[in-house]
Amino acid sequence: MRTEKTISKELLSHLVLLETDHQTKVLSYIKQLLKTEDSEWIEIQGRAEASEQDIAAGRVKSEETFKQEFAAWQKKKRAGMKL
Repeated sequence: MRTEKTISKELLSHLVLLETDHQTKVLSYIKQLLKTEDSEWIEIQGRAEASEQDIAAGRVKSEETFKQEFAAWQKKKRAGMKL
């Protein structure tokens, strides 16, 4: 989810002080940053969907089931360690 799109006065004041070639480099960097951010978001969404499908198909355990089984395992292990 993206936030409101605004440009701070501080950022603008610094950008206008740059020479044209530096402004071009900054713009290029910003475009690359946005492209990378979008591709990372798409990858994260894809992984989330795949995980949800795996859980629904029973290939992996849900978080709640895992927590319950882990807690039971810890309890059993602690009971076995007592002398």
